[in-house]
Amino acid sequence: FWYFSFRQNLKEEIFKRQKNIAEETMHNLEELIREKLRFLIVYSELSDILIFSEFGEKKEDVLTQLRRISLQDKDLTEISILNRKGKEIIKIDARQEPFYEVPEEELADRSKEVKFFTPTYRIPKEYQSELYFSNDGKPKITLAIPLTFPKTPRELERLTKTEPRFITVVGIKPEEVLGVLTVEVNLERIFQEITKKEIGREGYLYLVDADHKIFAHPDE
Repeated sequence: FWYFSFRQNLKEEIFKRQKNIAEETMHNLEELIREKLRFLIVYSELSDILIFSEFGEKKEDVLTQLRRISLQDKDLTEISILNRKGKEIIKIDARQEPFYEVPEEELADRSKEVKFFTPTYRIPKEYQSELYFSNDGKPKITLAIPLTFPKTPRELERLTKTEPRFITVVGIKPEEVLGVLTVEVNLERIFQEITKKEIGREGYLYLVDADHKIFAHPDE
C-alpha cells in the first residue's frame, strides 16, 4: 500500500509540475503578444498615420514609419493601413529586403474581414486572430489596431495643430475610428525559442493546436 501511494503521489506531483510549466509558458507567450500590441498602439497614435488615413497625405512619412515598425519587430511580415471603408491604402511586405511596397493596384478591400470590423465595430478595440498557417507553413497571427481620433483635449490639440483640417471634418468625434493598422506576425522564431527550453534532464516542450496536432517540436 505504501509503495502504491508513493507512486501515485509522485505521478500527481510530476503532472502538477508539468501543468505549471505549460501554464507559465502560455502566460509568457500571451505577454509577448501583448507587448507587440502595445508597441503597435504607440505607432497608431502618430499624427502622420492619422493624417494619411483620413486625407491620404504624407505617404512617404508613413512609409518611413512602417519600415521603422518592421525594423523594430522582425516578427512582423506584412504591415498595412486600412481606411474608414476597410480598403487597404498602403501595405509593405517586410519579408523582402529592401522592404517591398505593394503596388496600389494590388491593394485589397478588407471591409468584410474580421480584422477590420472587429476593431471598428461600436467600441474600438484591438484584434488578435487565432493561430493559422501561411502557404509556406509558417505559424502566424493577425493583429489589428484601430486608428482613432484623439480622446483627450490635450491629444486633440496636438493633432489639430499639426493638421487643422481635422477641426472641420464633419461628424468627427473623440475615439472615432479613422482606419485600422494591421500586421501579420510570424511566430516561428518565438515557437523555436519555446521548444528549445529544457525541462529536467530529458524533458522538453512542444505545442499542439486545438485538434491536438503538434505544430512546434524541438526535433523540427
